[in-house]
Amino acid sequence: RHTESDQEYAEVVRRLREGQAAAFAEMDKLRVEICKVKIPFILSHLDIVLSGLPKVVFFAWHTIMLAAVQKAFGDGVVLLTGSTPQGRRQEVVDSFQSDPAIRLFAGNIKAAGVGITLTASSHVVFGELDWIPSKLTQAEDRCHRIGQRDNVTIQHLVLSESLDAYMAKRMVEKQSIIREAIDGEV
Repeated sequence: RHTESDQEYAEVVRRLREGQAAAFAEMDKLRVEICKVKIPFILSHLDIVLSGLPKVVFFAWHTIMLAAVQKAFGDGVVLLTGSTPQGRRQEVVDSFQSDPAIRLFAGNIKAAGVGITLTASSHVVFGELDWIPSKLTQAEDRCHRIGQRDNVTIQHLVLSESLDAYMAKRMVEKQSIIREAIDGEV
């Protein structure tokens, strides 16, 4: 039987959830704005990295950043996002792995971060982060696969004093807690 206090509790929970949803919506808007600010710096960084390496893997969260990378690097880049048809995904990966003219793989963290092999590169650049450390680790591991002969360098490009920097700090803290739990040091 529901009492008045049960109904009050349910109402408080409903309002908290609405507030949380509004806060996340505002964070999403802020992340898009940060993404837009970072694009020219990301493009410049990728250009510099590609001047010294044969191939590079790039991950981002927002499609606007991936589209900017695709536009800037033209025929030298392949793109894998959630809208890439399933039948075309392996073709994209194979192009990057075997075609010397394709020097840059650009992928969405969620869509390209699992189930593919990108060992043609030993350099990964993250233009954006995810809130979940394991998604970043999974994406990194696309280059840490059987067949990789080199050490893999991972770079996370972060806009200082922003939500981006806050996310990076949280990632480091979460990874530390995970590592301690796995190692049994807690």
